[in-house]
Amino acid sequence: MADIALNFSKKTFSERLTEAQHQTGAKYQAGPVESVYTLAQPFGNLTYRHIRLRDGLALLMSQWHLQEPLRVVSEAQNYAAFELSFCITGQFQGQFERSSTALPASPGRNFSSFAQGDVKSTTEYAAHCPISILTINIDSARFCDILPDCLQDLHLGQSIEVHTTQVKMLGTLGWTTPTMLTAIQQILNCPYEGEIKKLYLESKALELVALKLEQVQQLERTSAPKIRLKSDDITRLYQAKDILLRDIERPPSLTALARQVGMNDFKLKRGFRQVFGTTVFGCLYQYRMEQARQLLETQNLRVVQVAQTVGYANPSQFSAAFKRRFGHSPKDYKRLNRG
Repeated sequence: MADIALNFSKKTFSERLTEAQHQTGAKYQAGPVESVYTLAQPFGNLTYRHIRLRDGLALLMSQWHLQEPLRVVSEAQNYAAFELSFCITGQFQGQFERSSTALPASPGRNFSSFAQGDVKSTTEYAAHCPISILTINIDSARFCDILPDCLQDLHLGQSIEVHTTQVKMLGTLGWTTPTMLTAIQQILNCPYEGEIKKLYLESKALELVALKLEQVQQLERTSAPKIRLKSDDITRLYQAKDILLRDIERPPSLTALARQVGMNDFKLKRGFRQVFGTTVFGCLYQYRMEQARQLLETQNLRVVQVAQTVGYANPSQFSAAFKRRFGHSPKDYKRLNRG
């Protein structure tokens, strides 16, 4: 079996490909939007097409044609990103350091992960069968911008969960649905060029992320067993809700909230969903949006002032969250309801 060892110190996908080019001697053609990385070796050929959709959001299309099995050991320092990978053809198997779980990939399988810290993984690729992979990469800052508040405590650790002083890794292995497959094929066969192509690919990439998060959330709802709650536990959960909504400009973290009411994180998350029918951050999101709606209807405030009042430092993030909730931007909602 052939081996490749890669060590990355950079955070962005494009910078990591440049590092890989230097370490392997591959050809790397960098363009303003799309870059192509090609490596030809006796063990086979591989091609990466990297498309920058916007800062912090990129697509990677990988193709492998191997004459013998290949093992790639990859190490990335100070990594922080969400990744969603779809296996289109071929077979391979990955494993993260400090996790005993192997992750087999074959057509129709996908893997989503969120990692922070020093990440090391080993991937073994099969020979004599073309391998095609589509990966969506979103850095942590962009992911937090586009992720709805109600999904911020979504659990991604059904397949693997690693917590050490060096790394936090959550990942879920799942099946690719027909709806996902349609979006994948639309990406692979994009009919547009230039800026329209970027816009189209971005919309399809975010559609795949939304479909995957909904799949994970559905899995969590159906697989999470009910936990036994004593009357004291329910009292603590109501206390937690009061604390959470007491200062929506500076709400406590999940860990801090659990500590304040004397519960562990797991019981707080599961119990909150059982008692209130939503997640901790889902409750906060709903309350913030209701407060924002009332302010827009009754107060002569600018949108940026409303955003700050309900705890959003970024007005554009507030506007996106408000539109998801009510179907109109804050500005349009104010105009329609105040004349």
